[in-house]
Amino acid sequence: MWGVKDYRHMTSSEKKALEREDANICSQFWRDNGMDNAQRAFNRAKKRVFELLCSNSDLNMFVTVTVNFGADNYQETVRRLGQWLDNQVRRKGLRYILVPEYDDVGRRLHFHGVMNESALTLVNSGLRRGRKAIYNVTSWRQGYTTAVRIGRNNADWQRVAKYIADYMLKATYGKIGGRYYLHGGHLAEPFYVYNSADYSTADGKETVINDYVRFKVERFL
Repeated sequence: MWGVKDYRHMTSSEKKALEREDANICSQFWRDNGMDNAQRAFNRAKKRVFELLCSNSDLNMFVTVTVNFGADNYQETVRRLGQWLDNQVRRKGLRYILVPEYDDVGRRLHFHGVMNESALTLVNSGLRRGRKAIYNVTSWRQGYTTAVRIGRNNADWQRVAKYIADYMLKATYGKIGGRYYLHGGHLAEPFYVYNSADYSTADGKETVINDYVRFKVERFL
């Protein structure tokens, strides 16, 4: 017995009902494995970030945005970054998924994530990361940026998706200033197909989250 639930075509109430159902299943599993509320909330957020990344593989630039404000001024940092992001969404059609992180020296806040190249004004920095050129985003003037094109195949994209999600582990349960991640623009939502199958023989590349949750991604849309 199987069924199909297309998240992209659901009403708001249907989406919320599905998210509650998914959260309840995950919460019960994590309770059974001895996780507290903070751990469960973090795992839900990490799962959500990975799902968004898998559903928006056309966001072809891996971007790091550094913000020139101190760790004690988180709200102002996010306010200024949010204003710039909102402006780029409205004017340029920016779509983004970003994860916050503090560096090891000076606790400067920065963000790692993906954006669509079509919305960015880029200039070649003259530096390279392996064989790939490193660009700067010229419209962000309140800090430093780097941007590198992501490979076009599924393996490259899945590595980037896992890499970004793993940044969430560097803070306490991945939360900085009350936020696990930032996202915006017209992002695609995941498409779920539910059926009964033998997981061990199912197609797809397996991803493991914290040794508790395992799932396979067959392809990126």
